[in-house]
Amino acid sequence: MDSSAGRLSETAGGPPEKKGTSTATGDMDLISRLPDELLCRILYCVSLRDAVRTSALSHRWQYISACEPLLQFNFEELFLTDSNYESFKTCEKPCIIYTEKFVEAVNQYLRYYKSENALSFKLDFCLDGEIEEYIDRWVKFALRKGVENISLSLQCSRHCLKNGKAGEYHSGYVFRTELFDNVEIKLRHLELNFCILGSNFTYQFSLLSSISFSRVHFPVEDMDIMLSFLVNLKRLDITKCILPEKLGLGSVPLLQKFVVYRSYGLEEVQLSNPNLTDLKCFCSNEIKCNLSGAPKLEKLSYAVSMEDFERIFTNLPEQNAQLTTLTVVSLDDWIDWAPPTRLRTLNQVTSLDLHFILPSEFSLVKTMAILQAFPHLSFFCLMMTCPIDLEGETIQLSYVPQYLKQMVIAQFFYTPMQMEFAIHLLKNASALEKMSIAITPESIPIGMTLEEGHRLITQKLQAYDKGDVLEIQMFPEMPQ
Repeated sequence: MDSSAGRLSETAGGPPEKKGTSTATGDMDLISRLPDELLCRILYCVSLRDAVRTSALSHRWQYISACEPLLQFNFEELFLTDSNYESFKTCEKPCIIYTEKFVEAVNQYLRYYKSENALSFKLDFCLDGEIEEYIDRWVKFALRKGVENISLSLQCSRHCLKNGKAGEYHSGYVFRTELFDNVEIKLRHLELNFCILGSNFTYQFSLLSSISFSRVHFPVEDMDIMLSFLVNLKRLDITKCILPEKLGLGSVPLLQKFVVYRSYGLEEVQLSNPNLTDLKCFCSNEIKCNLSGAPKLEKLSYAVSMEDFERIFTNLPEQNAQLTTLTVVSLDDWIDWAPPTRLRTLNQVTSLDLHFILPSEFSLVKTMAILQAFPHLSFFCLMMTCPIDLEGETIQLSYVPQYLKQMVIAQFFYTPMQMEFAIHLLKNASALEKMSIAITPESIPIGMTLEEGHRLITQKLQAYDKGDVLEIQMFPEMPQ
């Protein structure tokens, strides 16, 4: 310890300073004399790395530095600095190099932790099953302190562990029921990323309000039993996991939001959830959902086949009268969809986001039919890949959306019908505040550069722009 650090540990009983002098050390001595509670508040405002560094000042500071109610241990926050950034960036597996130091830092911090309670425990580092004993010890420590939030993110952002299909790779760490033995459970929020969920979780999860699983491997045969104990759960997020074919959510009575994203194995979600207001189902395959089981649904994001795409426009008005925000991703060619001569009107929907994944032809008739079915839209995003127009279409553009404020077209192609659609809205949609158009090299005529295509489309559309409504963005490739 250097002399300045040693002086920081001096107490009020040390030798007095000479009158008329003022030093940085003297000022810092005054800080050391502050009460513990105030010092804790000061350290709460600095990074964990700086808080840990203060523990070198004195025995007293070791305890004061470990007083934050948020136990958050992040690898980069602890070790990444301006001086080592370049070497860290080029290092192939920095997490492996720093594992021992990380474990030592967390152990030291918790060893001197003096508070009776803690609010949350967050671990963000590439840790594997070889140090499972330490992780168990940290989690049990947090649970004994009565934490309400636990977040274990054991995936390396630099891919020390290779990412395969959902559930194929994980850190090896098992989050087990034994962690909850002999503790008063106050856990309300659980987030697990890149690890394994052990078997037989029941009452341990009964107080949970939210669960987030990402790349978590868990025994699918236990899902129904585990769900039946989630009597207080309001939000459930499942990302890149392997799931059973059927998932029944009726045993989760308070569920308000359910998200399943890029997961495997799931074919059907059985809903009987009167409080569910937000549902998102985005997987590589279509997932069947009985939307009538969620009568209070306000937000729906759904990847569907063309059969269910048609059902969206025929059944939703009756089943989900409170729906205001709708996102639909079509897994089929939308040109195969023949809209009814008169679509049912969805007056309550104000935000519509349509994604057509497969390349197809642009149909102005179907685009206007969809737009007309949502007369109170204020936001409309249309994402499709239509390099050519559908042949033989004729349409009299008479419908004008009265409430449309924002229109997004991604990806836009320079075709006669797509240009006519954009011009019609620019000329006639009086409430329109912003039209955002995204173009790529594939969007423009052959032989033109992206910049030349941008100038061409801008010149054609700007004549109809009223008050900087038009915004055209160039992308080397369309963002995912």
